[in-house]
Amino acid sequence: MRSLFSKFKLFIWVSVAPLWLLALGLQSSCQPQAEPVPESVRQLQIKAEQGAAAAQFSLGSIYEYGNDVAKDLPKASKWYQKSADQGFAQAQLNLAHCYDFGIGVSRNLVEAAKWYTKAADQGVIQAQFMLAECYEAGRGVPQDQSMAFALYKKAADQGMDRAQYRVYRCYFHGAGVEKDFVAAYAYYKLAGLEDGEKKLSFIERQMSSEQIVKGQILAKKIQSEIEKNALSR
Repeated sequence: MRSLFSKFKLFIWVSVAPLWLLALGLQSSCQPQAEPVPESVRQLQIKAEQGAAAAQFSLGSIYEYGNDVAKDLPKASKWYQKSADQGFAQAQLNLAHCYDFGIGVSRNLVEAAKWYTKAADQGVIQAQFMLAECYEAGRGVPQDQSMAFALYKKAADQGMDRAQYRVYRCYFHGAGVEKDFVAAYAYYKLAGLEDGEKKLSFIERQMSSEQIVKGQILAKKIQSEIEKNALSR
């Protein structure tokens, strides 16, 4: 009787085992598999871990945008931080964005302004513009219209059209600087807005013919300086 029972158990095992093993195989195949990391990314990570600031910045960008790897915002901000701590200007800008908009880190406007300042001090135009917005709105720093104007103008005089529009607005309304319709006119022309002719006509109505001519001359002079400085960079 015991022998018969043993044979029955063996029969059950032999019958069920293939199905059980098949089920295990199917379950394993359904598990999400980690995507292989490309060799180029592996090499970049080695350099980043060795402390190369440019590699740390590039690795941060890869993780932020999910280029060749799964997007990972905390990892992106971590590598930006490491690069920014070494003074890499573009990483300082990107880290400021992370803190400004809560990308991979908790939102912290004071930290954002701090890192915008570091990048702006190194001449990063986008950082100068973003820091100007911080001062204009009192976001992470005390509100300071004069500082906002100075930073907008610094970016504008390097050719940034959005900053040129902000400088026009400051001159036109006297925000952080004395009203100056000639300078406002010049920077508005430089900004080159697609639908700008109607607004330009409105500005011209606030000006004398002599002021309009001066504004046109000033716009050409500023543009010439921008082009000259761009060649020397």
